Amino acid sequence: MARKAANVSKDKGAKQVGARTVYTGKSLRSVAMPMGGIGAGQIALCGDGSLRQWQIFNIPNHLAYVPNSFFAIHARTRVQPLVTRILQTSVAHDETGFVPAKCVNDHVVPDQLRKLMKTMRGVDNIEYIGEYPIAELRYLDKEFPFDVTCEAFSPMWPLEAKDSGIPAIVFNFKFKNTSDKRQDFALTGTLQNAVGFDGVGHIKGNRFPGYGGNLNVPLPITGLTGVLMSKIGLETNHEHNGTMAIAAFDSNATARLRWQELRELDLDLELDGKLTNVGPNVASAQGETWNGAVTSNISLDPGEEKSVTFVIAWHSANHYVNWDQVWLGAPDNTSHLWLGTMYGNWFKDAGEVVRYVKDNYDRLCADTRKYRDTFYNASIPYQILDAVTSQVSTIRTPTCLWNQDGRFHGFEGCHGSSTGDWRTIGGCCPMNCTHVWNYEQALSRVFPELERLMRKTDF
Repeated sequence: MARKAANVSKDKGAKQVGARTVYTGKSLRSVAMPMGGIGAGQIALCGDGSLRQWQIFNIPNHLAYVPNSFFAIHARTRVQPLVTRILQTSVAHDETGFVPAKCVNDHVVPDQLRKLMKTMRGVDNIEYIGEYPIAELRYLDKEFPFDVTCEAFSPMWPLEAKDSGIPAIVFNFKFKNTSDKRQDFALTGTLQNAVGFDGVGHIKGNRFPGYGGNLNVPLPITGLTGVLMSKIGLETNHEHNGTMAIAAFDSNATARLRWQELRELDLDLELDGKLTNVGPNVASAQGETWNGAVTSNISLDPGEEKSVTFVIAWHSANHYVNWDQVWLGAPDNTSHLWLGTMYGNWFKDAGEVVRYVKDNYDRLCADTRKYRDTFYNASIPYQILDAVTSQVSTIRTPTCLWNQDGRFHGFEGCHGSSTGDWRTIGGCCPMNCTHVWNYEQALSRVFPELERLMRKTDF
């Protein structure tokens, strides 16, 4: 159940109001914070620590899931010589008597995620604080001889639409040795090359009909170690073409460009806690893809603390009209009308996104934290602040589009559990319908330049 913790804002001069809500145990079941930039799609960091709702492929689909994309620790514990723990928990997955809220599906645990948790063990529990746009997680496991926390966010602060529109998520992991012995362990982030996925179907392991020709290569950026993912054989402007990337801001980290079986990855780490590549870079077979992984090795003396940053980035800039327009008087659904994305003007691929985040890391972190801290230190009850900040997240979900030509648009909403008797994917009621966007308040206050674009379209 949810509990309270002291407000730990770093702003010593600000008024400390109430306590922060900490979700743990059974209350983790329906927690999901959307991560992603304005008009850039989103991935949700859920209460169980998993990455779900993969809506980075230019179509709303709350149930989209990309397997084999997670973080894990490979370490010696207090009772075992060597173990792997996925930084996720299944403590609330099968709660007896659970009744979900009406018209939502944040509680749905994908079959492929259940399979992962049966194959590899997760942590005992998680403590989750969600104060948009930042999620803070503490991973609890009785066998860990160290503390593990994660601060995750996509950069955002008012009046800066560009830096709030980056297609990336930052994961700042922090470790503290709580034992009286030196601890050596490895933190691994892994990502499936999902280029070719339509955002609609179901990926089974590493297989999907749109996969094939997927290629993972090293990310050539000084000061980090990463994997850049693409797919060969698609036309440049194909709607499912794009790139993805995962990187650790650690030049001494190691990467494995290709893996398919979880045991294969585990055995590689067992040798020396580092990853190795086997054979030359090759494209995947038809209907299959590769997973890529990056491992950062950490050594801590008793009481010592260290941090490491991972970034997941994507670039799916080939956005076309993909919603039904028959009832709008446009019966031809084959026009393939180009929309593009605003971030496609700034970055040529996911590698450039990672480079931008690295080069501007200190500023992106500081300004995002300042926005969160300033908001939550207001003299308004915590519950109201929490409700208000969550509404801003809609601007950075697939509900909103920021096209390549600079125009900003919004659906009335996105299909999902509430529209299951009609459609379960896609956007509803395009675009900028005035009975929603004429009384919506957040956009004009937080990003007035985008609000002006909406009004320009109206007039």
